[in-house]
Amino acid sequence: MSSDKPASQSPLEEAMAKIARPDFGAINAPTPPAPDLSAAAERRETGKVIPATGFGDAKPRRRASDRSGDLSRFPHSDADFARFEERFGMGPGQRTAFDSAFRIVRTNVLQRLKDSGGQIVGITSPTARNGKTVCSIHLARACARRPEQTTVLADLNLQRPLLAGYLDARDFRSGIGFFRGEGRAEDYLTRVAGSNLLLFLSDRATSQSAELLASKRLGHALGAFRDVGPNTVVVVNLPPILGSDDVLTIMPELDGVVLVAEAGQSAFGEVEEAARLIPKEKLLCAILNKAKGVESAETAD
Repeated sequence: MSSDKPASQSPLEEAMAKIARPDFGAINAPTPPAPDLSAAAERRETGKVIPATGFGDAKPRRRASDRSGDLSRFPHSDADFARFEERFGMGPGQRTAFDSAFRIVRTNVLQRLKDSGGQIVGITSPTARNGKTVCSIHLARACARRPEQTTVLADLNLQRPLLAGYLDARDFRSGIGFFRGEGRAEDYLTRVAGSNLLLFLSDRATSQSAELLASKRLGHALGAFRDVGPNTVVVVNLPPILGSDDVLTIMPELDGVVLVAEAGQSAFGEVEEAARLIPKEKLLCAILNKAKGVESAETAD
């Protein structure tokens, strides 16, 4: 005999709903497997940084601040999104569910940014392995699907940069070089072919991430990202907010934050502590991965 009584929420689901209602999204996302970072490891060992001239037949670039909207000045990225979807086990049915879920998240985020006049949204989680990097990729792709929306996806998790590995990208200038004083931020951007999506990737971890993010180079980078074209949104993949001060260091530069947690992985107290560290006016929404019985995004009343 069936019952119309709604399924009860776990304490974690209730906490997430309270944190970010009414923009609470629950997404049944796969746990990220360890990416193949052999090429990245080789670059770390050799200290090699790909020069800006090493991107084939890229056209000479104008300054990003011209806001012309002509993204052809950026070299093409070799990021493999089809491989990314295969690696994370997204079949056609799951892809549809993910697209639907992140359209809702995208609409919430872009509307909140528009209302505040902001452009930069950071994606963080209480601790590691909550799926925030995967969520960053999906949110950036969803934003870039709007024809008028230029999107920059930047990996500022300098402690453990994973975007390049997840996207199987190899031909890029590693962003850690910029923070160490090498060149302009726009010289590190690559463009996903046929799209409005630009990538700022890194493949070398550093133990001095907080110090680098506290430097003037961060402001220069975010300013360049904001100005790559008209109507630009910047999606920043951040480290976990607990356990280091990296996110707190960059927080003043962010216009909004999305908090990602995972059912069965994030502890109730960790989610509450993470939310407490984010200014209330900047918390745009929360995403709960692997919520029991949830296959697509929903919003709470």
